[in-house]
Amino acid sequence: LDEGETAEARVGPEAIRRLLDPLATFFGAVAGPTLDQELEVIRLTRAVSLGPSGVAPDGAGTDARKAFVDALLTGGWQDLLAAHPALGRALVTVLMNWRRATATFLRRLRDDRPILTTRFFAGRDPGDVTAVDLLLSDPHRGGQTVVVLHFEGDRRLVYKPRSGALEVGYFGLLDWMNRHGAPVRHRVVEVVDLGTHSWIDFVEHAVCRDGDELRAFARA
Repeated sequence: LDEGETAEARVGPEAIRRLLDPLATFFGAVAGPTLDQELEVIRLTRAVSLGPSGVAPDGAGTDARKAFVDALLTGGWQDLLAAHPALGRALVTVLMNWRRATATFLRRLRDDRPILTTRFFAGRDPGDVTAVDLLLSDPHRGGQTVVVLHFEGDRRLVYKPRSGALEVGYFGLLDWMNRHGAPVRHRVVEVVDLGTHSWIDFVEHAVCRDGDELRAFARA
């Protein structure tokens, strides 16, 4: 990540570290089948090398998985990608998608901070982003996903890389119902819809504590 991007977006070191975390998950999803296949070949080769005597030759008893990982970490990746060029292209695509999606998120956070300060923080500076929660949705449109941002003071916002028109309409309906005598008072959540993306106030998940709350939830 570019230090200038993270500094302008006012993203702290823990949040930066977490922004990098999805890469391992994405790489694993793409490379996993090929790695499993290569590891199975090594296991079968070692099993055959035992021969009918069942006695392992020198080195054949070494754990296959450890040997495989050690080989990858000492230059074996080049051989693997040479044998599976499509895998290399797929990994580069994942990396570039993550880079663009992350840069887009940081740019939007920087540019939208004034409206976020007004709409969610009553005009007070929310401070830096101290942490982020990722992998909360499937990646779409070039690897973009939902992000939960933690600001100083543990105030949280949700970033969605799509229009928030649906949420605006839904909570607008709830607001109308509240103003026209709905038997259950609905919580109306603040949404900032900017067309290409949206910001939504975070709602903490909670379970019903008793029968009254359960019945109220069912009525709502």
